[in-house]
Amino acid sequence: MKNLSAKRRRLDRLNREAPKVIATMRQGEALHLTFCPARQWVLSTGVRVADEVARFVITRPDVAGVGDALFAEAPAQTWRWNPKGEQPHD
Repeated sequence: MKNLSAKRRRLDRLNREAPKVIATMRQGEALHLTFCPARQWVLSTGVRVADEVARFVITRPDVAGVGDALFAEAPAQTWRWNPKGEQPHD
């Protein structure tokens, strides 16, 4: 039963927080993955975003990485609202 409650709290958090992040991104703000002082997600407004919420948001087809990864095979560190689902140009 504890496991089910934990899953329900997790989904409630995603359903509550993800739309807020997406709404902010629709207004032109970006979602950034930083590593200073430790791995964290931050909107360009300065608002921190939980790792689980950010990872959920970046899986959407209308959110795109802008190609600023540290290494070629690494995911982007900046993500933007992309309503047409277009891939960014290099």
